[in-house]
Amino acid sequence: MLRQQGGVPDGVALTMVAVKILHTFFASDQKLWTLVEKKAVKFVTATSSLGSDSFRSVNPMFSEYKP
Repeated sequence: MLRQQGGVPDGVALTMVAVKILHTFFASDQKLWTLVEKKAVKFVTATSSLGSDSFRSVNPMFSEYKP
């Protein structure tokens, strides 16, 4: 069983953060990861009570590295 924090399984939370990172850092390459995102949304909606709109509210608390 997955450890849960705030009612969201770890796998679901990590998947949502990964999609957020794709949108934040790799927006220019979106054609390459569109299928990955679709599969991620299916996984999250199938394994949790979250809907696809919940991806907008993800805040992974990272900041963009700017040297």
